[in-house]
Amino acid sequence: MNEKLEKLREKRLIEISVWAGLSPTPGVNGIIVTTDKKQYYYHSYRIMNPDYNKIPEKYLSGAIDIDDNTYNELINIIENDILDSKHKYQMIMDIDFFIEGSYNNKNFKLENETELYRKIHKLLGGKYE
Repeated sequence: MNEKLEKLREKRLIEISVWAGLSPTPGVNGIIVTTDKKQYYYHSYRIMNPDYNKIPEKYLSGAIDIDDNTYNELINIIENDILDSKHKYQMIMDIDFFIEGSYNNKNFKLENETELYRKIHKLLGGKYE
């Protein structure tokens, strides 16, 4: 799975991910959006709660098409909320939220910008209100 993720990251526009230490499923999960307007979900858990025996330890979804409106909104967020703006790292215990990618030959990586993470997650079909 790691090789497939690295291939996707070569053509990613944006990736949001969360790492959790103390949780029922400690590990990482995330969403990658590629420049060809495809979305992928992945997770990799270090320890599995026996009650969650139907969840695979590692998983990478197939491609889901993203509509033009969603893709353009992502571009808007990158241009207005991520690039050329000042972000300050906030320490959070036992969890980290990441927003990273590349746009117009500019790489970006933000950590623990939780409101921005929630905004992007919701745009991509997440459950945040």
